[in-house]
Amino acid sequence: MNERQKRLNEVYEHLRKFYGIHTQSDFANALRKSRNAITLALNGDEKYLTNKLFKNICEAYKGVFNLDYLLTGNGQLITHEEDARIGMHEQVKTEMEQKADILELYAQRIRLVDDLRITLKEELAEVRAIRTELQQARDDFRDATNRITQLISLSTSTGYDAAAESLNKQSLQSSNKTY
Repeated sequence: MNERQKRLNEVYEHLRKFYGIHTQSDFANALRKSRNAITLALNGDEKYLTNKLFKNICEAYKGVFNLDYLLTGNGQLITHEEDARIGMHEQVKTEMEQKADILELYAQRIRLVDDLRITLKEELAEVRAIRTELQQARDDFRDATNRITQLISLSTSTGYDAAAESLNKQSLQSSNKTY
């Protein structure tokens, strides 16, 4: 790979990284050249690696590339202004990535809260069912206590046999209840 070809490929890689140039066709369109001419230049064809091509690049991307570097190899590929823009770009990119990470953490927390809400809703339904069962048991206990109190009263006033007969009747009635 000759030196001019290397410099052109550096330009192309820089444009791919920072300027949304994804294909040789994109690069050719930006320079108003044919894709074939750009492909040949990137592949080292001296006929297409001209000073005019490098000047076109600098005109198309004002303030980005150092013309002296492109023509002679002296200096740096990009201008100081472009170097500063890249620094800003990288800083903004880092900040955006950090914000994206924070948003992802919030999204995870929201999913956890939603999961907890669903779990609590299910547990609340279970608690309500248990409460209903306990209320029914309390009512049954109250009924049994009342029956026992009645039987004690009845047995004291009428004797044991009448109380036993009443108990049998109540037991038959209770066994016919459905829950």
